Formats: sequence, structure tokens, C-alpha cells
Amino acid sequence: STFEVIREQQLQDGRGCLSPLLWVTWGVSPSRRSLLLLSRAGQSFQNTLLNSETFTPIDNWTQKQTSIDISDHWMVGQCDQPVGICIRGVSQSWQPFKAVGLGGKLNRYTNKSPRFVNDRSLVIHADNEMAVVSIDGTVLFQRKLPEKQTFGTLVTSSGGERFAIIENKLRGLTNEFLDMYPFPSNDRVVVYSILERRAIYVVKTNGTSPWSPWGPHVNQLALSPDGTLLALISDRVLKVYRLPKN
Repeated sequence: STFEVIREQQLQDGRGCLSPLLWVTWGVSPSRRSLLLLSRAGQSFQNTLLNSETFTPIDNWTQKQTSIDISDHWMVGQCDQPVGICIRGVSQSWQPFKAVGLGGKLNRYTNKSPRFVNDRSLVIHADNEMAVVSIDGTVLFQRKLPEKQTFGTLVTSSGGERFAIIENKLRGLTNEFLDMYPFPSNDRVVVYSILERRAIYVVKTNGTSPWSPWGPHVNQLALSPDGTLLALISDRVLKVYRLPKN
């Protein structure tokens, strides 16, 4: 709160992540206790997993595929053979990840979709379908939106019991001659309880309109560590919502 530097560490390249051309990125576990640094090393990626409080290295490895997300003890990444999603424990080898019982679009989820919501659970979403699955592939619950709706930005609580996700509606006209197509516009924020396996709170948001006067609406959200508060920034206004307890 005083803007005092608590801890810092030099990155491998002197320019760090100032340039996207260096292929340097990072990720944080849902608990915020683990930090992953990912940088390009020739034709491969150099991965360094750190303790976020001490910056002590937990694991180091180089691979050709990209890591997608991490928890404190697990990580998911893109596989080569077969092409798809793999999962591994810290200091273990990669294994193909397959959730049993997923159908439709979720069987073709992209390499950017899986996100850890706690140390042993992931959210997978594709277009209008979403599922919460455990690291062993067990489906905890699923949700399907109507057509012309999609899932968007997801945030987690560090306590690991809740997550919030933006739902979008496709807005606009289709005109191939004019290169016009519908786009996902934020419609509402939905908070889910992993313990209760259902949605527990909904907040309506303003989304970008395809009609004049056109103006983008950027919505940003966050959950408190214990998952009892939802913060939403919309059109430069910050609102905090008190969520129901389990």
C-alpha cells in the first residue's frame, strides 16, 4: 500500500517483458502462491516456476510446446503428439488430458481455454459451452448458453471456491461483401460456486454496441480472496457487490 518494493528479480533478458517480440510472458496460480515465467529459447520455451513470495525456483524445464496455465502443483499445456491438452505435476512428465463426458464443442477446446480455478479443478470453455473438471478428468458440472452467446473473461478467487466469468451476446449484422460480422459484446457477469456446482450471482453489464453512436464498453472484474466480494469496473465506474455466502 506504500508502493515500497517488497522483492524483485532480474529476468533472463535485460529488456524483460517490455517487448512482445521477446516472447516473454507470465502466469500466476489461483492461490497466487506460484509464478510461472515463460520465455523463448531458440525454437523452444524456457519455463521457470517460482514461489511468488520468495522467488525461490520450484521447477525449471524447456519444451517446444507452450504452457497454458498453472496451479501450485499442476500445470496444463499444449501437446504435440497427439495434438491436444496435456497435464503434468510439478517435476513430473506430461500426460494427455481428457475429460470424460464432455460433448460438442468442449471436445475441441482450444489451447487457450483451460484455466485452473483452484489447485485441482479447471474450467474449460468453447463458444457457448463451459465445464468445470477435476485434474483427473472428472466433470464436476457443465453449463450451456443459448446460441449466439459465448463465454468470455474469467477470474478466480484465491480461496479456490468461486470464479466469475463474463457472458457475451453476439451483436451486429452479417454482410460478407462489406466484411461485417457479429462480435461478442459483454452482457453479464456470472459468479459460480465450485462447492455448490451452480451459479450464485448475476450482474448485468453494458456491452459494446454495433450501432451509432458506436463506443466500446470495457468491463474488468475481480473476486476477493474469500470469494465474498465481486469488483466490477465498467465505463470508469468501480462497483463492489457483496455475494451470498455458501
